[in-house]
Amino acid sequence: MRKIIGCLEEIAIQRFKQKVKFLLPDSNGCIIWPYHIMSKGYGRVRVKDKCFRAHRIAFMAKNGNIPRGLHVCHTCDVRNCVNPNHLFLGTDKDNMLDGSRKGSILKKLTVFQVNRIYEKYRTTKISQRKLAKQYGVLQSTIWRLLKDPDRYLCIENRG
Repeated sequence: MRKIIGCLEEIAIQRFKQKVKFLLPDSNGCIIWPYHIMSKGYGRVRVKDKCFRAHRIAFMAKNGNIPRGLHVCHTCDVRNCVNPNHLFLGTDKDNMLDGSRKGSILKKLTVFQVNRIYEKYRTTKISQRKLAKQYGVLQSTIWRLLKDPDRYLCIENRG
């Protein structure tokens, strides 16, 4: 079943089109959203009190509806890229596997290590800095993993 584009999404698409027409691709072909950026690095389009991720609006502007349960993923792994040619639909698992092939957290750490880090932090309250040193990654990597554990835990057991 497809999600119907609503009135707010239509307004967001129009605002997106007005702003993106002035943007040029960088050397990698990315069209970087220079306006509002959300805390996780995604571009934002706001309509009234609702915020939309700019890359999702870019995808809808070119392709229409986003089917329920699917994510708009980046082939370039640049979160604020809004080039519709760099965007594709995928499940959460597709997105994680794509990221792991390109050097995300799951390429630096095995799923077993990710689960172990989460358990150690949760049960012993070891510092993120010490965990990072033990596993040979940056403290910011540990922070991202702990901030959103559902994204990284037990990927092979997901749907």
